Amino acid sequence: MWQDIERIRDHYAWSVDYAVKVTGRWAERVADDNTLMIVLGDHQAAPLITGDDASAAVPVHIISGDRALLAPLSKAWLCARHVACARRSKRCAPHEPTAPLAAG
Repeated sequence: MWQDIERIRDHYAWSVDYAVKVTGRWAERVADDNTLMIVLGDHQAAPLITGDDASAAVPVHIISGDRALLAPLSKAWLCARHVACARRSKRCAPHEPTAPLAAG
């Protein structure tokens, strides 16, 4: 398998798909509207999968059926993003999260 790059990429995609499905099934069984669920990516895949110029960023998903639980995180998320941009000397768009924070 390790000789066939396309096959490796396919298997990587299947593993990510599996992890997302398992997380979703767990949430369906356990979570309710009062749950605050934070799902973090592990690490960037190897350059063999992503290419040499891929970002080191990993996904972060914050999920809740209760908007009140998400509200304080929205402000913290924006602040953290602006700090990260400042460290890279990059200008961030004002008050614009990298991903939408939405209930549900």
